[in-house]
Formats: sequence, C-alpha cells, structure tokens
Amino acid sequence: MIPYKAGPLVTAAGLAGLLYSEWAGSYPGVWIFKPLASAGFLLTASPALAPSSKPHSHTPSSPSSSKKSSESKNPFSTPAAPSPRGVFNRSVFGSLVFCALGDVLLIPSRHSNAFFKAGLVAFLLGHIGFGASFIQGDLDPKTTLLAGAGQTIFAGIVWRWLSPSIPDDDRFPVALYTVVLAAMGALAIGGASSWKGKKKWTQIAGALLFELSDLCVARQQFVVDSYWNPAIGLPLYYLSTTLLATLVWPW
Repeated sequence: MIPYKAGPLVTAAGLAGLLYSEWAGSYPGVWIFKPLASAGFLLTASPALAPSSKPHSHTPSSPSSSKKSSESKNPFSTPAAPSPRGVFNRSVFGSLVFCALGDVLLIPSRHSNAFFKAGLVAFLLGHIGFGASFIQGDLDPKTTLLAGAGQTIFAGIVWRWLSPSIPDDDRFPVALYTVVLAAMGALAIGGASSWKGKKKWTQIAGALLFELSDLCVARQQFVVDSYWNPAIGLPLYYLSTTLLATLVWPW
C-alpha cells in the first residue's frame, strides 16, 4: 500500500504533467494527469478512512468472559458513536471526493457548458462539506463574524467583476457558488481556533487558496481564455486541497 505521505508527491507529479499538457494543448494529457493529481490529494487524506472508535458491548463483563470476548466477536456489540475528530476527518475526505469528481467533470467543460455546470455542482457540494467540517470544532463568534463581513465584501467584488460576462443561464448557479464559497472561507477562519499550532494556519491557508484558485477558473470560463489562468490557478488549487487533506493527519 502506498503511504499517505506520498500523496503530495503524487499530486506534484500529476500537476507538473497537467501544466505541461495545458501549455502544449494536449487534451489526452489533461485526461491523464489531472485525475492523477486529484488522486494524490485523496491519498493524502486517506487516514480519514481509518477506524476512529471501538465497538461498545451491551453484555456485562466478567473475568470468565473477558478472555472469550477478546477471542470472538460479541453478537450484541454495536459500533460506538464516532468521535468529533472522526466526523471531521470523514467530512474532509468526502469533500475532497467531490472536488476530485469536479476536476474530472471540468475537463470536457471547454467543449460543453453542461459539464461545466455539473462540475460546479460537484465543487459546490465539496465546499458545503468543508464548511460542515469546519463547524465541527468551536467557532469563535467574533472571528467568524469579522471573517463573514470580509468574505461578504469579497463575494460582492467578485460578483461585480464577473457579472457582466456571465450568461443568463449561469448567473444563478454562479451566484450561489460565490455565496457558498465565501461562507466556507468565513467558517474556515472562524473555526481555526479549534486547532493548536500549525493546523490552525493550514486550515485558513487551504480555504483561502481554494478561493483564489476558483477565481482563475471563473476568469478562464467567463472573462478570458488564457494559459495563465490554469498556470496560476492549478498550483493554487492543488496546494489548497493538499493542505486541507493534511488536516486529517495525526500531527
């Protein structure tokens, strides 16, 4: 089994191939390297799938039965409720799965607006999942409100920038996505106080870099088709997802 700490290396290798494929205009190369880069951050987050709780037995224990219980499964045992950390880890992993799905759906979006919308929905669900993850800890009310105010201003600026270029059919989904994206950023900042040490800044950096990468996708889709959009946006995106994936690591 490939160790989860190799995940960032897999992502880096996939990203390098993806950037070259985008530069060379190699559509098959994008199909090869983009899923590889996304598989890397799923590998990075794979510790989230490890069991986080032990089963709870409903039968009384006794000296004579303790040995037997260690040798055979108790038919009356039921799984214990998952720990808050376990819920957080699985929520992060599920969100990254939606991101990986969105990555694949956006590949043919250059030829089909339907795939762009499907990818938008996948990333929307991913952002909702991240927001749900960030509220598993203790949200600092003052910090969350201040972050929410800042994110509201950010969302307004983004909408004013993009709005003239967005087709009528895409206006509502893009507006909804912008709101959810800003809410995720606010919750990431407000909930970061639950962590001690590096993970606090890892969570904030991961969420904010994700927002910046989405601006590059929006610019590519609605404003101007340029290699500089993926050249800047893809490294930001894969750095952000890798940072968020490491939140499930036991460090």
